[in-house]
Amino acid sequence: MVSKRKDFMFSDRIRNLGISDEENELTRIKREKETQSIPVLDLMASNPTLVGLEFPINILSHNLDKSFWSKYNPDPKGLPQTREAISSSYRTRNLEINPEDLILTASTSEAYSFIFKLLANPNDEILIPAPGYPLFPFLAELENISLKEYSLTFSPESKEWNYSLEEVKRQISSRTKLVLLVSPANPTGSVMRKEDWKEWLDWSEKTGIVLVLDEVFADYTNLFTDKSSHFYPVTDSAPVFVLNGISKMLALPQMKLSWIHVQGNPSFKKQALSGLEIISDSFLSVNSPIQTMLPELLPWKSMVQNRILNRIKRNVMFAQERFAEISRLTWTYSDAGWYGMIQIQNSDLSSEEWAEKILSEKNVYLHPGDWYGFPETETVLIVSLIAEEETFSAAAEKLADIFL
Repeated sequence: MVSKRKDFMFSDRIRNLGISDEENELTRIKREKETQSIPVLDLMASNPTLVGLEFPINILSHNLDKSFWSKYNPDPKGLPQTREAISSSYRTRNLEINPEDLILTASTSEAYSFIFKLLANPNDEILIPAPGYPLFPFLAELENISLKEYSLTFSPESKEWNYSLEEVKRQISSRTKLVLLVSPANPTGSVMRKEDWKEWLDWSEKTGIVLVLDEVFADYTNLFTDKSSHFYPVTDSAPVFVLNGISKMLALPQMKLSWIHVQGNPSFKKQALSGLEIISDSFLSVNSPIQTMLPELLPWKSMVQNRILNRIKRNVMFAQERFAEISRLTWTYSDAGWYGMIQIQNSDLSSEEWAEKILSEKNVYLHPGDWYGFPETETVLIVSLIAEEETFSAAAEKLADIFL
C-alpha cells in the first residue's frame, strides 16, 4: 500500500520570505489595471533601459560583433584587463585602486551574498540602515543571517536623513559581523561625507566589525549644490568592502557586472581576497562578453550619466515648482541618487493606504515609505526621478489634484 504523499516542504528561508499565492493590495490593483488595459503612470520606473536612457545600442552592437570574447578562459577574480579598466576609471576621482584588490561579480546583490558567505555564519547579525533599501531582508534571509536595523537620523532644518555611528553602537551585539551603508542611499539620498569617515574607520578597526559601502549611485550627486559630497573611504587598517557596478554607472543593468573592492590590514585583505576567490570560483557567474567589452564601454560613462543627470534635474525642478503650492505636501530631494520623497502632513492614512488610493483613483503608481522602513509616524511616498519627463509631469499633476 502506497502511503499518501505529503505536501512538498520548501526551505524555511523561502517560507520566511513569504512564499504564497497572495499579493499585496498595491500590486493587485496595478495588475488589475494592466489586465483591463488601463494606462498607469509609473513613478517607480527605475530601469534606465525602459525609460529612454539606455546605453547607445550601436556601441554595444559594435563590441558584440568582435570575436575576442568567443573563447572562455575564466579568472575567479575577474579577467585582469577588466579589473585594470575598472581601476583606471577610478583615477578620474583621484583614487588609486589596485586591480588585485578587486573581485568581479554579476551584480551588487551577488556581491553582498559573497560577502555574507565570507564573513557570517548562520544566525550571525548584520546591521542595515532604516529607512533603506528593501532588498536587504531578502538577501540576508537567503544566507540564514539575522538582520537588525539602525536608524538614520532626520534633520528638520536640512530635511536630510544622516548616518550616525552612535545609532549603530546602540544596536550592535556580540553577534554583529557587518554594518551596511549605502551612499548615496536609496531612497533618502543620505551620504557618507569625508568628515564622517574617520570615526567610522577608527571604530571598525577597533571592533573588527566590517563596513560594507554600496556606492552604486555615487555618480549621481551634487546636481544643485555641493553639500552632498559623497566620499570614497581609503584605508589600509579598517576592514572595508566597497561595492559598485555598471547597472547605474553605465545604465547597463542587463549586462550584469559589479565588483567588490577589498580594503583592510594586509592579513585581513589577503584572507578576504582568498576567501572571495574560492566563492567566486564556485560560481563563475560573470560572463566573458561584458568583461572583455568593458574597457571599450567605460569611455562612454560621461555621456550616459549626463543624460540621466539632466533627466533627474528636470524632474526635480518640476516637482519643486508643482508641489511648493500644496501645503499638505513636503517635497524632498537630497541632491543625490535617483529618488525623491513626498511627505504628507496631517494624514489619517498610512503611506501604503495613500499609494493604493492614488493608484486606484488617479492611475499613478508609486511606492509607500512603509516598504523602505520609514517610521510609522512619517507618511512618505517614494518616486523615481528617471521616469520619462512627460510621464513624471503628468503624474505630478494628478498628485497635485488629489491633494489640493
